[in-house]
Amino acid sequence: MVILGISAFGHDAAAAIMVDGGLVAACEEERLSRVKHDGSFPEGSVAYCLAEARVKREEVDYVAFYHDPWLHTGKRLKHVLAHLPRSVSFLKSHGGDLQDWGAMFGVKRRFPSARFEYVEHHLAHAASAFYPSPFCEAAILSVDGMGEWDTTLMALGKDTEIKKLDAVSFPHSLGIYYETLTQYLGFRIHNDEYKVMGLSAYGGNRYNEIFRDLIRHGSNGRFELNLAMFTHHLGSVPFYSGGFVSRFGAPRGDGDELNARHADIASAGQRVLEDAVVRLARATYEMTGSPNLCIAGGVGLNCVANGRLIDESPFDNVHVQPASYDSGCAVGCCYYVYHSLLGKPRTEPLRDTYLGPGFDNSDVEQVLKASGVAYA
Repeated sequence: MVILGISAFGHDAAAAIMVDGGLVAACEEERLSRVKHDGSFPEGSVAYCLAEARVKREEVDYVAFYHDPWLHTGKRLKHVLAHLPRSVSFLKSHGGDLQDWGAMFGVKRRFPSARFEYVEHHLAHAASAFYPSPFCEAAILSVDGMGEWDTTLMALGKDTEIKKLDAVSFPHSLGIYYETLTQYLGFRIHNDEYKVMGLSAYGGNRYNEIFRDLIRHGSNGRFELNLAMFTHHLGSVPFYSGGFVSRFGAPRGDGDELNARHADIASAGQRVLEDAVVRLARATYEMTGSPNLCIAGGVGLNCVANGRLIDESPFDNVHVQPASYDSGCAVGCCYYVYHSLLGKPRTEPLRDTYLGPGFDNSDVEQVLKASGVAYA
């Protein structure tokens, strides 16, 4: 049984391959293309995975993609109609690239014997965290910017099944909230969020209370963004509104020096995110009663929030998928097909992340010689 998992056409494209339940190889396309956060179809990564597994294209049984393009199309259309005419920009940015989806049909032709599966985005995240974990049962929390429509998934993993328990949907998103903060502070989204997290350590608490109004909490860990402060739901860039600027001052421009105000805003924004994540975790514990928690999604890369989960949540064990962001969904797709769809028994937990191309000393020496670099 050969399963090829693919994430593409967004950011951090990747491929992974599983043979008879064992994850043989996984690679992020940027490592080969040298384009940071490369979102194009991972041609190089697919080729590497096939070669590493010693599998021909016609021997692939399943090709699984990390996003279902047809899921929740009605909700997207309803959202656009409800916010016309401003939402035309949203339709353009979230309507999907026909060339990209056309490329997927081309991929299908290259794998004539394979069955294609579109895996719901957050289920791909959830599978990437739970199935390689050491737990037979665990609560699962997947939090990112946006999947097909959902932005947050709370689930229970048990043996070969992942059961959805609750979800938060667009436009309410902790990932987009943090992207907005990243933009406002003059950094690049999908790239520099870690800089905001680092900057937050240098800030004071003068904005803490007014920042809490940006995310409003309900029952069962659910939350809503104060949309008066955001524009992402209208397809506008940047994601912060005029109201946001009126409240917190002018955004940091490209090249502007960082100052104490920026650090204070980062600190307040980080704290609000952490509080929301801890609430979600506590709610997921109440739903599941499991002592174990698995985390995935881009927000799972926020290690400061994860530290608070370890200290403040009721879980005894916390397992974070190392590739929590979208590249890890390629791995999740393989596991989801093998366990969730096919019902195959669990395999050994993933012990390390050394799944990509490796280089020995002779490889390195050959490159150094070809480059004319002096070495000893």
